[in-house]
Amino acid sequence: MAEESATKAGLVRPRNPFEGNEVLWNEWEKQCIVPPVRIALVHLNKPYDLAQSAQIALSTSVGVPHVGFEMVGTTLDFSHEKIFSKVRSWNIPAKCLDAIPRRKNSLEHIKTQGFRLVGTVPSNGKNALDFEWQDDDVIVIGGANGLSRDDQRFLDETITIPSDLHFMTTTSVIPILTYQILGNRGLWHQNEKS
Repeated sequence: MAEESATKAGLVRPRNPFEGNEVLWNEWEKQCIVPPVRIALVHLNKPYDLAQSAQIALSTSVGVPHVGFEMVGTTLDFSHEKIFSKVRSWNIPAKCLDAIPRRKNSLEHIKTQGFRLVGTVPSNGKNALDFEWQDDDVIVIGGANGLSRDDQRFLDETITIPSDLHFMTTTSVIPILTYQILGNRGLWHQNEKS
């Protein structure tokens, strides 16, 4: 009874329904109005950064979130206590975290599935704002130390967000790229026509 009350109050941390459920992942992709943004988070284990990532994914919900995550290496899941707590502090219901498509994966496996891996780098990458995004692209974002050489060997392309700063945080990079890509794909214009 206490667990049921806690669930109703939104205090019980959600589980990840997408983990190991390829059917649910495929259903999510079919429900997207435009091709979704896929982001590989590599060794991202700072709860605040992940909470911000969850918020961005939820902000793209038009029926379903239009951002899905490949959780690579030591990346924490959104159900982690500190991430969950932060998201809840923004008055986002716990059940919303269940809606965010995410699964544990490796860059090597993603590449063998035929996706083009586009890594974010601080400098010397192609201009991210002029980049020609394909439907099968996966944005690869590293944690606090960026992408290791081992991770970089899987990349097909590298992009850089134009800036005078020589480093941009995950919490800056994800919204900039997500909204640019989904805007170019017409997510909000398609929704207006429905």
